[in-house]
Order: sequence, then structure tokens, then C-alpha cells
Amino acid sequence: MDNNTFFIIGGIISFILFRYYGIYKSKEEKIAFFKTQWGKKQEDRYINFDRVKIYLNKSTNSSIYQKIEQNSINDLDLNDVFRFINRTCSSIGEQYMYFKFLTINTLTQKNTTFNKLTSFFQENTEKRLEIQLLLSKLSSSHGFNVEKLIHDKFGKNPDYNWLSYFSNILTITCLILSIKFPFLLAFILILFLMNMAMHMLNKRNLDTYSDIISYLFLMLKVKKKMHPHLKNSIDDIDTRGIERIKWYSFFIKFSSEEDGDPIKQILFWGLEIIKIAFNIEVIAFFLCIRKLEKQAENINQLYQYIGTIDTAQSIANVLDSDIATCIPTFSDTYAVKNSIHPLIKNCVPNSFSLSKRGMLLTGSNMSGKTTFIRTIGLNTILAQNFNFCFADEYTAPFFKIYSSIRINDSIKDNSSYYLQEVKTVKKIVDASEVDLPSLFIMDELFKGTNTIERIKGANAILSYIGRPPHYTFIATHDLELTDLQKNNYELWHFSEKIDNNDLVFDHKLKRGKISKLNAIKILDHYHYPKQIINACNNLEVII
Repeated sequence: MDNNTFFIIGGIISFILFRYYGIYKSKEEKIAFFKTQWGKKQEDRYINFDRVKIYLNKSTNSSIYQKIEQNSINDLDLNDVFRFINRTCSSIGEQYMYFKFLTINTLTQKNTTFNKLTSFFQENTEKRLEIQLLLSKLSSSHGFNVEKLIHDKFGKNPDYNWLSYFSNILTITCLILSIKFPFLLAFILILFLMNMAMHMLNKRNLDTYSDIISYLFLMLKVKKKMHPHLKNSIDDIDTRGIERIKWYSFFIKFSSEEDGDPIKQILFWGLEIIKIAFNIEVIAFFLCIRKLEKQAENINQLYQYIGTIDTAQSIANVLDSDIATCIPTFSDTYAVKNSIHPLIKNCVPNSFSLSKRGMLLTGSNMSGKTTFIRTIGLNTILAQNFNFCFADEYTAPFFKIYSSIRINDSIKDNSSYYLQEVKTVKKIVDASEVDLPSLFIMDELFKGTNTIERIKGANAILSYIGRPPHYTFIATHDLELTDLQKNNYELWHFSEKIDNNDLVFDHKLKRGKISKLNAIKILDHYHYPKQIINACNNLEVII
């Protein structure tokens, strides 16, 4: 063996060893990351909600019991809660978890498979790390577009589709005949230029679908490697129909992401010339798309299979954190022990049990009323969709959920605050007429109008909706409602006190209506003029 051959072989071996070492090092770094981040919120993680919510918005599954409406997403700060519980490893996992977070199935449809998977990830650290590593291969943003293969239709073939077949046959024919008739080579050149035009025209379609298709087949590969670890926790799905299409995709794209690699670039351009000459890419692309359209349901099953696994490991991650959680119980009674809001640092836990059809909650601003009713709503959603909530104990019926907390007037729709509130509350009134348990969460009913009509309207609404099987939680400053509704709703309150010239909120839920009115004392505490304080104290207001 001469020196040149020795150096060439040595160089090849060194390159291979260096490449495999890089792969090994990357794998070890990812595993270390998964270990250190387990049970922790991913503080700096960016979430593009425009992409994440696409699958949710396009889903039309008739079996969904309720899709949480946008006003409730805003009312309960559900996007912020999602940021906290989202520890998924893949883009489709993130997208599917958002869908699962905001769609409620019935109690009879509760997914025991999801609960098994969550327990599996809590109990099997090594297998969990292996699966997280596999899921991380699907972290590309192309995964957000897989839903196009589930929900979208490509439409009719373009006008040049028939021409691509004709040109292909003509090129092959001329190539064979050119052996005897060399002048046909000139005609082949003309065909090549025409094929190039179709090839480049089709690149727009490729820009939309080729990366998605590549990602789809990566999903198949990841699924095959994951399932042996999870076969006792989740049923397998049939992917043979999708796998048969893989042959077509082989001819669609051979592009290299490593533009600096000259060998790969030479190979790429050589293959491009062959694909152009025989219209391979155009023909294969449309055959592949048509086949994929017929596999939309199977693709959806694969999407949900991987999404469910990634969502389950994300929830297991939350359950293994320091924050208190519990498994919910669903019954006709309503009682919660030490519930907290996960986004509030050192949140004060609160407990309650109800014998009436809801809670009428009073207290001053900043005392904790609105945060508390938001906690009720988000824990209900987590209990019903992910089988856990942030509390020590949770027992409640299985609800549909409606809210009216944040109301905004709309210049675009030329509607006032009060009109927007009327429309939102009307949905709650309509839901109360259905004989299925619903949870109604409201803050300051009809605050867009005058005091007298606000109290009259709120009293009438609460009387109308406050009947079985529904439960209502309403926060209000209108103490008159406590006397009007004390037979229908349990009275609870939050309070504060002025201690050593400081305003102190204990954020503890207390039975009964608020007994001390501190609003004027707070004005005095912040050194409002005595003339204003005296005027407040001397004026008697009759409602």
C-alpha cells in the first residue's frame, strides 16, 4: 500500500469516527438536558401560538364534547397556563397538546391510555429518556404543517400535469431512437427545456409539501422505534398505507442542507438533471399527493399517536415537579382542598365545599377574587383533559365550561362594553337551559351599566342559571346581591386589613359575606384629603 492510499483510507476512517463521535456527543448532551430539565418549567421556551393552534382550529371532530371558546382562553389566561405545562419535545406534540388542552371529551370518553402513558413516564426514567430523544428528532417547525395533510385538499391537478406524462414518454422514445437517428438529440434538448419549465413551476408546490412529506416519513421512523418501549401502554396503529407511499417521495427531493459539501452538491445537481429530463419529480409529486389525500385519516392517527405520547411525557414532567397536584374524582358533589394557581409564586392554597349551586364571592380589588375563580376554571380544565389539577383534593361533576371575566369593547364591530358583555352572558344563559352540568365563572356582571340596573340584571341572571345540574362562581363588589341570592348561593369572601400602616392581603377564602368595608379606609391610608374622607363617611347612599 503506497502512502497516498494509506492517507486516503486514514482520512476516510478519521472522518467516519469524527462524525460518529459528534452524533454520540450530541445524544449525550440532549440526554443530560432532559435529565436536568425534568420537573422544571422551560423558562425561555418560545411558543408561536399562531402555528400551535392551527390543528385545534381546523379540527371538526363531532365526538368533541366542548371546544373551549376564545373568550374563556383569555378569561382564564389559558395560553399562559399552557406555557407552564408545555414540556413537549416535538412540534406536533406541542400542537396536539394545545388541542387536547382546549377540547373536552365526555367522562365516558376519558382516555385511560393517556393515564397509563403518564404513569409509564414517571416510573421508567431510562425508557423515558430514550423516547424523549426520539421525539426530539421531530422538533423541526415543519411538524406544525403536517395538519395540512390531514385537513387540506390539494385540489385538481395543474394544467401541465398531462403534459408531464406526454413529455416523459416522448423523451424516452426519442432517446432510444436517437441511437439510430442522432438528429433527435436536438429535439431532446427542446424537450429538456420544456421539462425544466414544468420542473421549476412545480417547485412552488414542493416548497409547500416536500418538507412536510419528509417530516411525515420521519414520524414513521420515530414511531417504529418508540412503540417497542410502549407496547404495554398504548395500542399500535396501522401505518402500512402511509409506508407504501414512501417510494414516491424518494423521487421528490434530494436537496442537501449542507451547501458547503461539494460531493453532495455534485450528486444533487446530477440527480436534478435526471429528474428534469424525465419529469420524474413532477410526476412523482402528484402521484404522492393523491395517495396522501386518501391516507388523511391514517396520517391523523399517526399524528395523534405521537402527539399523545409527547403530551403524556410533558404532563408526567409537570407531575414530577415541586408543585402540589392530585388526581381528580368526578361525582355530583363539589369540594376542593388546597387549590392553587400554578402561575403565582408562593400562591396561598384555598379550600371549599359547596352544598348549594355555587359561590357568590365578595371582597375588594387585589384581595384575590378574580384569581380564585380563574383557578377554579383552569383546574377544572386540567382535571377533565389531563386527569390532574393543582390541588391536594378535587371532587366535582364533569362540566362544560363558560366564563365572563374579561370583556372588551370593539371599535371594529362598533359595539360597546355593555353590548359585548350582554352577548357573552347570553351564551351562559343558553347553556343553563341544557340539562348537562356546566360550570359558569363570572366576574362583576354588567359592570358596563349603572348600579341599579346592574344589580337588577345580575340578580335575575343568577336566579335563572343557579339551578341543577350547573354550578356558578361569581365575584362581585355589589353587596346587595349577597342578600338577594343568599338562598341560592353560598356566600364567601376575601378580605384585607391595614396593619402598621401597611395594606395586608392574606388571600384566604372565608365563609360568609364580607363584614368590613375597607375601601374608604384605603383612601385614608393613601393620604387622600380629609375633606374627601369625611364626605365619603357622611354620605348615605340608598340603592
